[in-house]
Amino acid sequence: GRWLVKVNARGTSQQCPCGRAVPKKLWDRKHHCSACGFKTIRDHASALEILRRGLRLRTETPALAGVALEAPSFSYGE
Repeated sequence: GRWLVKVNARGTSQQCPCGRAVPKKLWDRKHHCSACGFKTIRDHASALEILRRGLRLRTETPALAGVALEAPSFSYGE
């Protein structure tokens, strides 16, 4: 089955999927977290944060849902 939850996307471009704040200007297109080292494009990091917020609203655990919350291990440009 599928599920749909409404997630507030405000501020997701300023967050890393690890949970730390990573402030950016509007024209900054790359995401690099100095806390965890995760690098990607801004929109990808924002999408992962939206996913993380949505999963927190569920009653199932991420393991049961088949989704990992850890940031993937690739860098921008790969």
